[in-house]
Amino acid sequence: MSLLAVGTEKTRGISPRRKFEGHAGRVTGVVHLPGGQRIVTCSWDGSLRMWNLKSGEQIGKDWRDGENGVHAITLSPDGKQLVSGSDDGAMRLWDIDTGKVITKWTGHMRPVISVRWNRDGRQRIMTCSHDGSLRMWNLKSGEQIGKDWRDEESGVYAITLSPDRKQLVSGGSDGAVRLWDIDTGKVITKWMGHTEIVVSVRWNGDGGRVLSGSRDGTARVWDVKSGEIIVAIEAETSLYSAIYSPDETMISTGGSGECIKIFDAKTGKLIDLKGHTTNV
Repeated sequence: MSLLAVGTEKTRGISPRRKFEGHAGRVTGVVHLPGGQRIVTCSWDGSLRMWNLKSGEQIGKDWRDGENGVHAITLSPDGKQLVSGSDDGAMRLWDIDTGKVITKWTGHMRPVISVRWNRDGRQRIMTCSHDGSLRMWNLKSGEQIGKDWRDEESGVYAITLSPDRKQLVSGGSDGAVRLWDIDTGKVITKWMGHTEIVVSVRWNGDGGRVLSGSRDGTARVWDVKSGEIIVAIEAETSLYSAIYSPDETMISTGGSGECIKIFDAKTGKLIDLKGHTTNV
């Protein structure tokens, strides 16, 4: 379906194909499992759940290990395991077939907000937390690799790995976007432009640009080499996410208003798409 420019005519509504009901709290993450027939979700209600995409029914019982809310999940490269990050500052490695915890790692002092599987063949997990640190973990031993990555005392709300897995970008509570070197754990540079928490960061396909979204109601596209803002987007609502379209011609933002918004990735011009009635 093509998107219509603002003011041309009413945008056609999009109806959901399936509704998955069962979680008792906010759903904070979704991953698709190999084969395209199942998904796993996580929630503030403390559970992970597996669903049949065709029927909409839950598969098996809830996956639980305590009652701590779950903020993020990431799928292993082979699709056989999941890692989750929770309110208690712990990361848990789950077996997809059994829905059981294989092991639990602790170290963060506050909720783990984002987890990323570094698919570089060295079995490493990257995590970030409201405690202001990023950490790298050895999957086999469950031990932290090196020291905490820190740059000033700001909470970390989002992380994303570069396409070549050599760098990482983080979004902080101080409004900064930081570029990190994976091997040294040091900040390469810091980009300033947002005035509130940066809650979403994404690389583009070739690794030359980074998209950030903030609670200040703006999204920014940064040139990685120069650190300059290439595109500035005014979404005019506190953002929760900002992502590229698959062909990278558009940018979508979701926030606290009553709609998602689509922008031209080159010009930052708004393309309208409305319909939601609460936070996206």
